[in-house]
Order: sequence, then C-alpha cells, then structure tokens
Amino acid sequence: MLNRPAPWLWIVLLLCAWGAWRDWSQREVPHGPGMLAADDPDQTGLKADDPRPFDRGDFRITPLADIALTARVLAREDYRFDALAALVPTDLALGWGRMSDSAVLADITITQQARFFFGRPTGSRFPNARS
Repeated sequence: MLNRPAPWLWIVLLLCAWGAWRDWSQREVPHGPGMLAADDPDQTGLKADDPRPFDRGDFRITPLADIALTARVLAREDYRFDALAALVPTDLALGWGRMSDSAVLADITITQQARFFFGRPTGSRFPNARS
C-alpha cells in the first residue's frame, strides 16, 4: 500500500511554486548603457467615425486616439482594491529617449504610489539633488 503525502505538504509545495513563479515573473531585466527606446511615442487622433465604444466590465470606453510606442518599463505597480482595479489592474511607468538609457537611470530612483510615478535624482549627475 502506498503512503500518500500529507495534505499540508501539497500546500507547502504549491506555496513555494507560486512564490518562485512570482519572483521570476517580476524580476528586473538587466540592460547595458545606451538608449533602448530612442523614438518618442506617436499619437494620432481618430477620425470622427472611428471611435467605437466598447464595454469592459462596468466601464464603457470610447477610444480617442491611437498610440504607437516602444518604451522601457521603469516600474510596475499592481492594484487589486482601488476603484479602477477592475479596469486597470496594472500601472506601468515608461521611459523613452534618455529615460530608457541605463546610464541615466542609474542616477534616478523611480517609485510609484496611488497611480502616479515619481523620479528622484540621486547620483553625481545631479549635483543639487538630495538623497
């Protein structure tokens, strides 16, 4: 007769697997110096007959513009409990041009809070900055 592992062992294994996946999925990807996203975003307005409203959950969305961009993700914040979480569960702080260059970002601390992001100069590149 085979002995089955105790149920608590399965729970521990599942929690370990979930923690490993979460750490891996939110890891920082290293980038060398130089701009990764050199071009500014390209935003164009829609023609009067283009905006077709659509529903997402309790929200009705009417597109106003098209945007095309290549950007570097500077920070990410996930939301579950605020009023917009059902519509926008993740906020990204994006950078392009000089703000996609690791050499510039090495002297800036990026934080996010309450759906805003903040960049604070911290290095020698910014002599008047307070750490």
